[in-house]
Amino acid sequence: MGRTLVEELVQAAQLRMQTQGEFSQYLLDDMIDEIIDEFMRDGLITDDEDVAVVKVEVKKRLERETV
Repeated sequence: MGRTLVEELVQAAQLRMQTQGEFSQYLLDDMIDEIIDEFMRDGLITDDEDVAVVKVEVKKRLERETV
């Protein structure tokens, strides 16, 4: 079984943080929004998804893993 949407978004965010070098926690919300927008443009997130809930879950996981 494939990874969940949240796991995919977390992985994309972690990759982005690694490639940016310095990363600020203050930019976390903006970065998550950008990644979600990219996934929507690519058709990986549909209108059926509860984007607000997904965003909160992704942020919680990233905060746990990056602290």
